[in-house]
Amino acid sequence: MTRVPNWPELLAEYVESRRTRPFEWGSNDCALFLADWIVTATGVDHAKRWRRYKTASGAAAIVKRNGGMRRLALNAGLAEKAVGMAQRGDGVLAVLEGRETFGVVAGNAMWCGPGEDSLLFRPISDDVIAAFEV
Repeated sequence: MTRVPNWPELLAEYVESRRTRPFEWGSNDCALFLADWIVTATGVDHAKRWRRYKTASGAAAIVKRNGGMRRLALNAGLAEKAVGMAQRGDGVLAVLEGRETFGVVAGNAMWCGPGEDSLLFRPISDDVIAAFEV
């Protein structure tokens, strides 16, 4: 995957556009937050075949069929990398409040979520269990 030349500016614009957008299954959830960022940064839609769910149970069925969140990312064509090598704009999988969630690296922190009312901004920590090249 190759990022477009102006991806740093696009990342700032993308996060701002999603920062206060409420959570919605199949439209603004953690998987599509990362997938939509990848489309913005590269033009490649790795989630095209899964963009049909609208409920928690629909999302859970897709995750289960793929063998979990990490496998979902790998099955979508993302390349895993060492968590310590994750750079700004890369994807991450973290465990927050007992649940796995996808996010996007922002320096030594990550935008995750979204939460109920907005994106979550958290430091990169031991909560990050996988990283993916974007």
